[in-house]
Amino acid sequence: MLVLGATARRGLDFGDREDEIANVATTFPECDAIEYCRGQLAALSYVSATAAREVHVLRLRNTFERARIAHKLRYALNVISLMREAQELGGGYWFPTPLRVVPVDGKTILVGPATTKELKRHFLDVTRAGYARVFLPLSTQELPIQELDNWLGLSIRDTVAWAGAEIERARSGMGPTIPSGNIEFFSVGTAWSAVGSIARPKWTNDARLSFSGERGVVLCRERLGQASFRYFFGLVKHARLVAEFPAPRDTARIQFGLAALTGKPCTVTVFPRDGESVFHIPIGLPRAERQLTLAVGIRDISSAGRVYRIRGEAFASIVAAKLRDLGCEVRENRV
Repeated sequence: MLVLGATARRGLDFGDREDEIANVATTFPECDAIEYCRGQLAALSYVSATAAREVHVLRLRNTFERARIAHKLRYALNVISLMREAQELGGGYWFPTPLRVVPVDGKTILVGPATTKELKRHFLDVTRAGYARVFLPLSTQELPIQELDNWLGLSIRDTVAWAGAEIERARSGMGPTIPSGNIEFFSVGTAWSAVGSIARPKWTNDARLSFSGERGVVLCRERLGQASFRYFFGLVKHARLVAEFPAPRDTARIQFGLAALTGKPCTVTVFPRDGESVFHIPIGLPRAERQLTLAVGIRDISSAGRVYRIRGEAFASIVAAKLRDLGCEVRENRV
């Protein structure tokens, strides 16, 4: 990751625009919460063209209350944090990250907390893709470059190999367990769809139906609340849980890897529609892949399940490639 420090804006001077940005609620009462958050963070953090200061969330909340969109503050902060346009420092403080570009197969993602309107003053062809702003790289030669995987924070390139290594590590480190009645076991099921049989992870109460990896090691979860779980690896013998080992923190990623190890990788289907590639993904993605998909695509909440619309062959291709690296089977339907 680029080291957080003075925000390099390359001439994007917000000092003389702070009043304009702060008063956007009066001019645009139905303003976009994400763009508004970007503008407020950029204005409030401004010190000079090459320096910035941290901003407390209460100052941001005050501006959102004036705009009558205080209920959207957490959502907006989550988005710009996911896009790595801002860093949460702790204690309620936020800091803008440096303006930089991320090359993606002939196009460029522009990362920074400035509003899209402000960026257009300096880069005329900037457009919103998903949550990110993208454009051709012709006018970005002076901006710092960050590689895609570095921007995504993606350190695991082969999820399937990583999952296999995690199972082996768990097998050699098993400790005692006290099984409760709320244990579920990871499995992979199949279902029929318009494109044939598709595989997706599922959870079962029956250990005999779970995916047993290296010598009976399975992924388990214990329900702690309505939507809260404790994940761990378990050792199953004669359909009974007899030992356990902590699961890796990235519980979303391990599920994709384990599904591929069963020989039933998660099925992702891609359909063309109105010039877009529509991705149907069976379960929630790990952070890095979710960041990329939401950066260049739009979640289609009108469709059942996790459906994302991505415009542009370059972006659709890189998303498909990252999903294959995750262990998915990506079926691209061209008709």
